[in-house]
Amino acid sequence: MPQHPRYSNSPEKNYENLGSLLWELEKFGFIHDEIDQPINQLMSKLYPEITNTYLLRNNDLPLDANVADYDVEELDAYLPSVYEIWELIDNDQEEQFVQDYQNVIRACVFGDGYMLSDNKEFIDELIKLRDLDYFRMHIRVDCDPQTLNLFENDERTIWFSWDIFPLRVGIYEISTDGYNEPYRVSGYAHWDGKKWHDSSVLLADCIKQKRTKQTSRDYGYTWRGFTASITTKEMLEREQKYKNRRMRTLESLNSSKSFEFAEAL
Repeated sequence: MPQHPRYSNSPEKNYENLGSLLWELEKFGFIHDEIDQPINQLMSKLYPEITNTYLLRNNDLPLDANVADYDVEELDAYLPSVYEIWELIDNDQEEQFVQDYQNVIRACVFGDGYMLSDNKEFIDELIKLRDLDYFRMHIRVDCDPQTLNLFENDERTIWFSWDIFPLRVGIYEISTDGYNEPYRVSGYAHWDGKKWHDSSVLLADCIKQKRTKQTSRDYGYTWRGFTASITTKEMLEREQKYKNRRMRTLESLNSSKSFEFAEAL
């Protein structure tokens, strides 16, 4: 019996991982790249409004028009790819998209889905598989996409190994990949000038952390800082500026008067 899935709390990461899974299966010859076409077709059928918008846009027609008002034979039958559908969905559709993409891949790789992309009954069966409650039951918090997006344009220092300590007190990005491996941010940890404290995946949790002897660590982290410090006020201003970009409200900052992203020298 298959084990329960483990989803990231970042829909974008889930989406990218599913795409990587397909690529790895193709690369090692488990599947043929022709499977991409039925996957695109099935996802298009699951998102008809987006597919219609894509069709209108690529035929230079008004996006508020109704495709049914046009002669389909006179339109170029553009089929959006999974990537193009992903780019057009609303933010609140992303979790459902990931679940649909997973179900479509399973149907095409392990079933007859690649032969049934034009079968309405099969499309209906895929729709019946939608279960966001189940999806959300198996989400694990493994990254902080909101914070990473908020600071995506800020200049960072290089990564430093665990045996090199910061010169400034503050919160730093840390990585668990190891100093000699490709780096990605695994979370955040506070350096109090003498010792590190327990790391947190979410920046908000690191900010709220009550740092005591019990949270201090004798070991170090692979870490990096910002080339310029970022204060609480600046963070709140950014949150306001990017509120339309899915930035989570940082209400936890209101109770943290001393928080400051550390400037590493």
